[in-house]
Amino acid sequence: MPNLKSLSMLPPDPDNLIELPDIFPYLEGTNYDVSIAKALFHLYRSYCIDIIDAFRKCKEKPFFNHHSAFNGKMTVPVSKLFSMECLAPWIQECDMRTCQQMIRFIAPLALQNVPDVVWHVFDRIGSKLVSHLIGAFEEKCPVHVVVAKTVPAARFVHVLKKLKPANTAALQLSQMLEEPQLRTQMWLDLMAMVDPDQLVEESMPPPESLIRLQAILKEDMRLLVSPMDGELVRAAEGDSSSSYANLLNDGVDYGDGLVPEEDEDGPIPLLEKWISWLELFPQLFEGHHAQCMVDCHGRLWRSVMMQFGQSGARSYQSWWFVECFATQMLEWMTEMEGLLMDTEVHKAMDEKEREKYAEASTSCPPRGTKRKRRTNGDEVDDSGDVELLPSKKLELAPKSSPRLPAQSHTQAAHDLDGDETDADLDELNRGGPLDLPSFHTGLSSPIKRQSRGNVQDDSGIDLGLDIDVEAEKEAKKFNKRDWLLSSDPVDAPVGLGVVV
Repeated sequence: MPNLKSLSMLPPDPDNLIELPDIFPYLEGTNYDVSIAKALFHLYRSYCIDIIDAFRKCKEKPFFNHHSAFNGKMTVPVSKLFSMECLAPWIQECDMRTCQQMIRFIAPLALQNVPDVVWHVFDRIGSKLVSHLIGAFEEKCPVHVVVAKTVPAARFVHVLKKLKPANTAALQLSQMLEEPQLRTQMWLDLMAMVDPDQLVEESMPPPESLIRLQAILKEDMRLLVSPMDGELVRAAEGDSSSSYANLLNDGVDYGDGLVPEEDEDGPIPLLEKWISWLELFPQLFEGHHAQCMVDCHGRLWRSVMMQFGQSGARSYQSWWFVECFATQMLEWMTEMEGLLMDTEVHKAMDEKEREKYAEASTSCPPRGTKRKRRTNGDEVDDSGDVELLPSKKLELAPKSSPRLPAQSHTQAAHDLDGDETDADLDELNRGGPLDLPSFHTGLSSPIKRQSRGNVQDDSGIDLGLDIDVEAEKEAKKFNKRDWLLSSDPVDAPVGLGVVV
């Protein structure tokens, strides 16, 4: 967790850069030469000191050359001892302490103006370190040595890459906080557009942190924003329709905030107030994992920005700078402190989290086993721990095949008059093809029904009509390739493919 010394820690003494763990406890139960073990210990300590010193002075080439040249400095007996699997934890612990010392050197840079040359060196180290270690040690060392070297390096690189975004956000916020009009507009928008109850609900803090979070919203935000005192500010803080103003004036004592009081030496710069607020923010999550704090903090600012965006706040960009700074800086400090944490403490915290997870999983009620029961021929899945309500038997309509809706008698007498229409409806009910126009003939469907015999006709019209047999034969000779020209019977004489 971050603390008050996260960004103000003193750099290590260059004369006493690192203390490595004793090598002999790792060699218990094995046959080894004490003099060779001491030689390996001193050789590896000088190697770690060279690495730290090259990084502290931003000497990129010596930094990588020390890794590449280490194998050439070992004699054959020392190299055999270095390759023993029992020394892999010792190698990893030595490299982890080396990375911790390098992180302590760069921690104060988060709030300083850093030259671009330094950032370029850090970027190249972050992008090349892991691959360089693999290439330097995989040829002459076994796999467990390569893994012991790359795990601390990967963690160090991950934290190193977080430094530049945190530094950039801090410098941008520092410039923005110098404008009193922007700070006043930020406070007015906070009063008018943000609902503190919604903030608490959407940030989802632990139950024991709920009151402290409300105290932060009530006591700290005005000190952090520091608006100019004026009529608009007083009117906004006294507005009874504002949810945030009601929180400030409700008279409920939620406790003290996190921002320290100003001393007699003078006012504290706003950026230092924000830094102190972030360093003290973990007090709300004592006994919880650091990831719980980071997640709650991120949800808090996400809710703030969502409410500003929905309401169209004029100071949205200014609050966006605050949100970027707070999230980036808190993540940097949290991951830095996690890297600096002692290995034993880290293991104890991980074990505590596993116990909490196991306790939570055992305290949950067991889920009922699913079984299938048959009801009226249908299989229904239900859970054994769910109380079933008494079911009511539904009265279903008798099953019948799909059919057309019934039509009125007057419409049937008008529309269903004639043998051809009756036949079409009968064929539709049977699912057969309709006699619709198509592109094959321009007149009817290519799937023609067979000619039906004399069907009884109730219309009173005689079916004994004179049919031109020759014209019917000519129609059968119709060339289907000329279907485009035969689609319009009025212009048929114009078409070249129609026999007149």
